[in-house]
Amino acid sequence: MKSRGKKSWVICTTIGTLLCVLLLIGRGGLEAETPEVFWHLLCDALFVPGVLLTGMGLLVIVAGEGAFDALHYGIQKLFGILRSREKRKMMPQTYFDFVRMKHKNQAVLPRALLVTGIAFLLAAGAVLVLYYRTLV
Repeated sequence: MKSRGKKSWVICTTIGTLLCVLLLIGRGGLEAETPEVFWHLLCDALFVPGVLLTGMGLLVIVAGEGAFDALHYGIQKLFGILRSREKRKMMPQTYFDFVRMKHKNQAVLPRALLVTGIAFLLAAGAVLVLYYRTLV
């Protein structure tokens, strides 16, 4: 694995873990009086970073596929009025040219965001099972 790839995995895992720990501490999970309350708070603390990381990964995929290209092109044309003529001549003249220029270098799939987010969601599901077992 490349060093840049490892770096993104470490960053995603660190952010997710830090958010999980902060949520657990902030909601009083370390001072939980019963195991049921602890499992409940841990499940919530794992679920939030899972949803955030997975959602961001999916948003990056959708944006890479061109879902926001029209909006970006419109804003660029709108603010292009404020630029000099030389800068405006360098801008793409049509939407087709803009899309072709923008997607010339396709971005890579955000695997680190998706996989770590899904891992947090699976961990939250496992903790949820433990929570329901303590209720019985």
